[in-house]
Amino acid sequence: MVEWAGYEAVLFDLDGVLTATARQHAAAWTRLFDGYLARRAAARGEPLRRFEPRDYARFVDGRPRYDGVRAFLASRGITVPDGAPDDPPERETVCGLGNRKQAFFQEVLASEGVDVITGTVAVVRHLRRHGVRRAVVSSSRNCAAILDAAGIAGLFELQVDGVVAERHGLAGKPAPDTFLHAARALEVAPSRAAVVEDAIAGVAAGRAGGFALVVGIDRTGSPDDLAQAGAHLVVTDLADTLPAAARPGGAKTAGAKPGEATPSGARTAGATPRGTKPRGTKPGIARTSGATPGGTTPGGATPGEPTPSGVTPGRTNLGGATPGGATPGAAAASEEAG
Repeated sequence: MVEWAGYEAVLFDLDGVLTATARQHAAAWTRLFDGYLARRAAARGEPLRRFEPRDYARFVDGRPRYDGVRAFLASRGITVPDGAPDDPPERETVCGLGNRKQAFFQEVLASEGVDVITGTVAVVRHLRRHGVRRAVVSSSRNCAAILDAAGIAGLFELQVDGVVAERHGLAGKPAPDTFLHAARALEVAPSRAAVVEDAIAGVAAGRAGGFALVVGIDRTGSPDDLAQAGAHLVVTDLADTLPAAARPGGAKTAGAKPGEATPSGARTAGATPRGTKPRGTKPGIARTSGATPGGTTPGGATPGEPTPSGVTPGRTNLGGATPGGATPGAAAASEEAG
């Protein structure tokens, strides 16, 4: 169990943490790269080496879209021109390939909708009841639309997404810039805040920023990868960090406000690439309607001074984790319904 009330703010990734769109992202990336690699192999008379789930985790997951294209192609020794953000999807440039992936993602999102991970949302509501500030920090340019479609946008005070990162010139994960930007916008020091991530790049970003607690949610059955990237704590369902009474599981989620979506009747499913399954308890996921891409415009800030945390790295069970001897005390957060 984690003593969440001991933190002044918690910063959440979106895909794979709050929503199960990691599966849709993985499907879109796989479709992009398998098609590209097949055409390249056929043209060069080379054997085809497909895009694998581990490629998704190592080179793409959690990174800004164009950075993901560059990182994966570099891993295969492939270099293409950067191009420009308005390149058409059929153009063989970093931006063209990234835009093709975005088109594939929009197709699958429109057809399948958005799944909410109820265990994480239960933690978000728990934080709100205890006056802990909450932000979404995502590389996705679809962040605002996905949160709206999931019915949980109102649970957060701040969104820092790919649109905001570009506007302020923030480096993407695994650099800590977007997390530090969010912490400063909330006026909370990293040493008094926590990060929740499911991606190796995101975990590395949280640790590089000096946040007091970095929680990795294992969606692929590879907890050691998250621990090695810097996670202090690795879980399969964030709800396991709550007291038993605050965990979802009944017809009503504790602390839900009027107008908020609740996880009653939620189905359990995986949010993993290429059919991989997480170890242990699977997170509950509630189905909501589809979404279209969008952005958000929170106010700007500059990175703060990180300080080291006192949490032991690599543990899979961390009882009563609190930030470096800190005592609770944060500004009260908004109580408007999501």
